Amino acid sequence: MFVALLAGGYLLLQSGRISANADGKLSRLELWMAHTSLRATLRHQAPRGL
Repeated sequence: MFVALLAGGYLLLQSGRISANADGKLSRLELWMAHTSLRATLRHQAPRGL
């Protein structure tokens, strides 16, 4: 299953279907990944015991 996901992602990248436009509107996937990463980073770096 994991190999199939990696292969699918690779094919998606190679097909040119992912925009390289840095000034374009973010996709829902990019927003989800950014928010998920930010929450995980804040949780990891938050002071303990407060």
